[in-house]
Amino acid sequence: MKNGKGRASDCIACKKCERVCPQHIPISDWMKQVKVVMEDENYML
Repeated sequence: MKNGKGRASDCIACKKCERVCPQHIPISDWMKQVKVVMEDENYML
């Protein structure tokens, strides 16, 4: 985490965020895809 902001690759898939998500989004699954697009393909700003 840098400056209070993390990267998708920092996700450890503990699913704590999913348990409290009011929209029941599978966040840990999405973080894998976000990592590929935003980090592996160098779209990080």
